[in-house]
Amino acid sequence: YLCVSLLKNCMSNQTAVAHLSLKIFLLLVKKFKNQLKAEIEVFVLNIFLRVLESPNSPFEQKVLVLEALRALCADPQMLTQLFLNYDCDFDAVNLY
Repeated sequence: YLCVSLLKNCMSNQTAVAHLSLKIFLLLVKKFKNQLKAEIEVFVLNIFLRVLESPNSPFEQKVLVLEALRALCADPQMLTQLFLNYDCDFDAVNLY
């Protein structure tokens, strides 16, 4: 239920709610990235990419998503895991 709630709240029009939800997601990824493979894929595809590609997404929401992506990319191990767990896995979606 936590990930479902985070997904909904990350798409909130209220910037503070979206910001806190993204912070919670980043903390979960940092601590439990090995156990959250499917959830990370869903977040990247349904939140990050959808917000950035949508012309209807508010500027503030795009900034929050870019900051979250920057935080994920600051960890070199996370970048490697994203590549190995998604792009090299035939059953997962290519994220790069």
